[in-house]
Amino acid sequence: MRALGIALLVLAGARTAAAASFAIAVGYNGSSRQEVAPLAYADDDAVRNAELLGELGVPTTLLTALDGDTRALYPDLAPRAPTLSELRSALATTTAQLAQARAAGEPTALLFFYTGHGDVEHGEGFLELLDARLTRTELRSLLRTVPVDQVHLIIDACKSYFAVFDRGGSSRRAVADPFLRPEEPLPANVGVLLSTSSSQDSHEWEAFQGGIFSHEVRSALRGGADLDGDGAISYEEVGAFVFTANRSIPNARFRPDFFVRPPGGKPASTLLVQVGAVGPASELSVGPGVSEHLYIEDERGLRMADVHPSPDLTVHIVLPERRPLFVHALGSAQEYAIAEPGNVTLASLTARPPESRSRGALHVAFSHLFAEPFDASAPAAFDAAMLVRAEEARLAALPPPMGRWLRPTLGVAGLVFAAAGAGASGLAFYERAQVSPSSSNRSRLAHNAAIARYNQLAVPLYGLAATTLVSYVLWRYVGEDDRGP
Repeated sequence: MRALGIALLVLAGARTAAAASFAIAVGYNGSSRQEVAPLAYADDDAVRNAELLGELGVPTTLLTALDGDTRALYPDLAPRAPTLSELRSALATTTAQLAQARAAGEPTALLFFYTGHGDVEHGEGFLELLDARLTRTELRSLLRTVPVDQVHLIIDACKSYFAVFDRGGSSRRAVADPFLRPEEPLPANVGVLLSTSSSQDSHEWEAFQGGIFSHEVRSALRGGADLDGDGAISYEEVGAFVFTANRSIPNARFRPDFFVRPPGGKPASTLLVQVGAVGPASELSVGPGVSEHLYIEDERGLRMADVHPSPDLTVHIVLPERRPLFVHALGSAQEYAIAEPGNVTLASLTARPPESRSRGALHVAFSHLFAEPFDASAPAAFDAAMLVRAEEARLAALPPPMGRWLRPTLGVAGLVFAAAGAGASGLAFYERAQVSPSSSNRSRLAHNAAIARYNQLAVPLYGLAATTLVSYVLWRYVGEDDRGP
């Protein structure tokens, strides 16, 4: 099971308004169940979430337990433990900071990231922490205590839907509408972006060294989803970006089936993050005229973002301060190095041969990610796909047409009646076999009475069998199917 997490994300309200934002990023690889294998990259995702938020100017508290590989990448990092008590403590501190901002008349937003295992037990969705489970009930309770204008909740997890809601999804079908506003006791100021809308698994991928959905969301928030170039990224833009990134994966089992709901029932254009609110130290401008799938790595091979803009689009990707950085063009002999801080355009970089990449089963499937270019048509395609899914879910939720259950029921009932009639006839024959030339008159009368009773029972059973079987045959082979609406 895979979970990125809860992200109570950045900015909300008018697209031009900046909020006083604070964040908590939590990550935990382990599980409270021995049969569940630890994750490999939950801690890495938590660290990268915190790094990105810091680059966007959001003060962030990091709670995670670094494994050996991640500790080697971040030797100077000393995060707090990912426990429920530490989470409550961090939230209390953040709540006090948010209260001060609100008292000063500033709009406020809370960011809270979780990465780790997620599941459902006894109908209660939960996310794993080092010492406890963060249950859906506990999460809702914590959210209600925060004096904040808007909360943006993002979960990349197996069964992530059930970490927030307790109905609407299922193990067989997805929630009908990614902008659905279910009748749940979730605070109205909370928006959600979930990696699954049903009981599905989420995936890690070694090429990303993190969760698929986590990486896609970070790529979107770094600027990859900013279609109009205004530095403000909305729920709809993120949804369209993730949808476009995933829709080329042939196997739906590997394709994130995510869920989006803006806060407070507001339109999908509600602002999710303001990329340029703090003036990023540097950014990479890609386009126009670029048609490749590009991804950005640092010198340690950590993948910062993936983008595939259409040739008529220009995107501005927020870059970390670390140098050098490398831009790879997937499937072509192109690699570009960014050696110095500051703004840079892709056209100004010098190409060189790329390094080889590892392969594997999931690698083949996930190599389809970002295969289609992201352009201005993406939101419309995303909305159209969601309408189709909504209709499919609506039909799946309807009671089955009568013919789907009544016709086979008639056939089974006919066979049962026929078998019961045969049983009664068999008992009559058995009674008849008990009469012999030496049987007394009294014995003959008793057997004859029993034979009459069994025959009286058999006749209506045969009649019911004939009626139901004839009805079944006529319905099955002569009448039309009841196909429902």
